[in-house]
Amino acid sequence: MPTIITNGFQINLITLNNAFCKFLSSYGAFTVLSVLIINWFLLFDRFAISSRSARIRSLIALPSAIIFEKMPMGTNVTYICSTKSRRFLLFGALFYFPIVEGILPIVLTIFFWLLTRKQVRNLCNEQFVRRFDRQLTRVYLFQILANAIASVPYATIILYRSITFQTVRSPDKENIVEFFRLMAIWLFYVQYCTDFYIYITISKDVRVEVLKLLCSCPRLGFDHFTAAQSMYLPSSQSLKTASH
Repeated sequence: MPTIITNGFQINLITLNNAFCKFLSSYGAFTVLSVLIINWFLLFDRFAISSRSARIRSLIALPSAIIFEKMPMGTNVTYICSTKSRRFLLFGALFYFPIVEGILPIVLTIFFWLLTRKQVRNLCNEQFVRRFDRQLTRVYLFQILANAIASVPYATIILYRSITFQTVRSPDKENIVEFFRLMAIWLFYVQYCTDFYIYITISKDVRVEVLKLLCSCPRLGFDHFTAAQSMYLPSSQSLKTASH
């Protein structure tokens, strides 16, 4: 969509402000890389399916090559995308989810908070240092609290489901576990948009700048659109000259 707007309507969204430039460029690089990886897997999949060699065809179902696959859930006809490897499930439950997505973000937040606080205390303006230090402390404390609230339920339910992977539960118990899992997933992914609201709620300076940015975006878009029209559409004076 940004490419269509930029090349089709001559409205370059990337040049509206620095935030658009960073987001669209980073998002574009990530999506292009993801599409390339997916296409490589698709090409290999087609090659393996059409091969006459049974050994190459067997690579499609190789658990170490493609870990996730379509699996039936329970006795009904519902399918889920999961893995049959119990080791991989335990690795994710014991290491990846609690450490990489739970403890590591909190540790990094505390680490950069201490570094930023140290840099702020080296400034000369004592009044600014005290005000900014209080504001910075509140922001980081709320971020740590949000990460902990979102990560602990998610890591707990993943660990429980991995340990009881082969346990047969009744439909009611399975529905309860699935309900808590969905709530934990929702809470876990909502945390990625909480930083913005923490900033604008706690910091008055950030709140003022956000309001200025929101008010200036329509005006900037209209100015770029007007400039593009003036570049590519003939003026009334040129039309009169051409008619004569």
